[in-house]
Amino acid sequence: MAKVLRQIDDEALEKPFDKGQFLRLLRYLKPYKGRIAIALVLMVVATVCSLGQTFLLSRAVGILQAGTPVVPWQFVLGMIAMAAIIALDSDTIETICARTPGIVVAANYNSDGQVVISGEEQAVKEACAALKAAGAKRALPLPVSGAFHSPLMEPARKELAEAIARTEIHRPLCPVYQNVTAQGETEPGRIKDNLLLQLTSPVRWTQSVKAMLADGASEFTEIGPGSVLQGLVGRIAAGREDLTIQGIQ
Repeated sequence: MAKVLRQIDDEALEKPFDKGQFLRLLRYLKPYKGRIAIALVLMVVATVCSLGQTFLLSRAVGILQAGTPVVPWQFVLGMIAMAAIIALDSDTIETICARTPGIVVAANYNSDGQVVISGEEQAVKEACAALKAAGAKRALPLPVSGAFHSPLMEPARKELAEAIARTEIHRPLCPVYQNVTAQGETEPGRIKDNLLLQLTSPVRWTQSVKAMLADGASEFTEIGPGSVLQGLVGRIAAGREDLTIQGIQ
């Protein structure tokens, strides 16, 4: 990443965004997988922040997701887990997580009938057992290095807050739907706050897509390799034949 930044001079970082820069950004964001990285790409498209600032911020996110020097003891001992819960309603999942001893929360609302939970290993195991007893079709452990989008990510807040504070955020050309609030945001201060909140808050993808549909969105384009998000949007918007769902790699 440092090599890439050296290749782009300060003046170029502030120039209007173009397709070549966009593809270059996608290539170097690949190590920092996840919807936070996706959100940063889309913020550039909406002219919320410059290409250079996005490089720096995405690098900080990647480092923190890979492991921060200040981590909970659960991370050090590998006592964290995430699991995908299939075919059970969100309200039941939230209720069972809330009454399970320890730390376990709904972390990713991927689509109706697919929610990922995150937290301490034992708490996740107990919640999975209770969720299957409550009617979940499956409770699949996920291979992860952290309990992402849960309170266990709190120790990384300081480092991410510093990176976000250094990033200049502009008013976007169009609303930016952030997964913390699941609604379109246009106020630069709120966009900044929500980027930080996303670290320990659930990814409300289902709610975000439904909000976009309610606001009149009819075309969804997944940017980058794979088609996971296209599939999720298709399931969330099942029955809508007037939509265009496509991908750009």
